[in-house]
Amino acid sequence: MFGWDVEKGTPAGTDTQYYMCRLRGSDVAAIGSPPPTKSPPAWTTYVWVDDADAVAASAVNAGGSLLAEPFGSLDGGRMAIVADPSGAVFGVWTPGAHRGAQRVNEPSAYSMSFLRTPDPEGAKASYGSVLGWTTETFGPMLLWRLPGYVGGVPEQPVSREVVAVMACAGEGEAAHWRADFWIADA
Repeated sequence: MFGWDVEKGTPAGTDTQYYMCRLRGSDVAAIGSPPPTKSPPAWTTYVWVDDADAVAASAVNAGGSLLAEPFGSLDGGRMAIVADPSGAVFGVWTPGAHRGAQRVNEPSAYSMSFLRTPDPEGAKASYGSVLGWTTETFGPMLLWRLPGYVGGVPEQPVSREVVAVMACAGEGEAAHWRADFWIADA
């Protein structure tokens, strides 16, 4: 579907499975064994942070839950899996040798993360406190911004400080993060 090359990256002697997905030789995603949480299988949105341990602790102090204690990912970096106060699961990542996706915002690559939550006001407070994100109204949605961040592509219709999107969850819909991928021809 995406035209990715998939390479097994599981280190010898480990019980988990891990695969790097590449597009034209560059990392675009990874697929691995599910984390030790009760979450259903899904793409995990990871947020690049300076200190995964401190941000995981901050998420818990803001009313969230720690689902996977901070741990080192070989020489790749340090990560933790947390849930916000509404239960939306995301990862925090402090890079080491692995810097994350090398291709974004182009066809067949990751383009944006989208939070669906029954409590947008609570999410604004939580992510603002934990990650320093602010919001901006964009039609029926809110755009998450990180002041000083420059991402995306120059021709996108929103500020390049935008790091994610949020909308109110539908009736009975659980809070969750969704990873969106750019498709050239849907």
